[in-house]
Amino acid sequence: MNTIRIGIICNKNNKQCDDTVRQLALAIEREGAIPLCYGDDTYVYDNADVLVSIGGDGTFLKVASQALKRDIPVIGINLGTLGFLTEIDKHDIDETARRLVRNDYIVEERKVMKIVVTRDDVEVFSCHVINDCVIAREILSKVLYLEVYANSHYVDTYPGDGVVLSTQTGSTAYSLSAGGPIVEPGNEVMVFTPLNAHMVEGRSIILGKSSVIEVKLHREHESAYAICDGHLSYRLEKDDVVKCCLVDSHIKIIRMDPPDFYSVLRRKNAERQTKNGNAQT
Repeated sequence: MNTIRIGIICNKNNKQCDDTVRQLALAIEREGAIPLCYGDDTYVYDNADVLVSIGGDGTFLKVASQALKRDIPVIGINLGTLGFLTEIDKHDIDETARRLVRNDYIVEERKVMKIVVTRDDVEVFSCHVINDCVIAREILSKVLYLEVYANSHYVDTYPGDGVVLSTQTGSTAYSLSAGGPIVEPGNEVMVFTPLNAHMVEGRSIILGKSSVIEVKLHREHESAYAICDGHLSYRLEKDDVVKCCLVDSHIKIIRMDPPDFYSVLRRKNAERQTKNGNAQT
């Protein structure tokens, strides 16, 4: 049997990163596996059997995008507040290393979206997203006008700050902050949520797994960005079309125990209320 190689990628801007990486690497070695955590990140991605993200949900999304390309599982260790994707506490590192090496975990698969930008009917940008694609205005003082189509049917033209196109996974991220619905895991849907729409009925729309959403930059002299999972961006020009649909690719998320979505949701709500209370005092 080949020795398992566990790649470790962390948020280097976090002061706790180095100590956490060192602790995890030692724990992995004690279990007889090989930690990959030093040198170039590309080397780690290309040679790992399993990836560990250390940081928050933002770091997890960057690491998960690389795991998706290589069809390997990924797990998140959080260094701050609890995340929907980074469920492992830094104090559980030894137990996490033991179970990773012994293959004692559950793999949860979630569908991802494909984003394609076309200009004059020519594809100019594409990527896969795990959470969301945000189409946002470049100049804050100007209203962005976006034509939206669902399955080739015209929905409406949305004036405002932009829109969020999210997966079920991303429904608890930016989409939720913008007033979008929470979607329970296991539902293969997309969520369309306007950002500060200057219209009475600027509501979210939930679309089925076979649906296709198209968003067109409407007015001349406007510019905007398509921002994918918070770390990939592409500058849009007038008449560019952003096409979004679910695809058969899945991100493989390692869970140490069967996920309890509502427990995490309650804890996130409690954290938010605590922060709001502290801000008011």
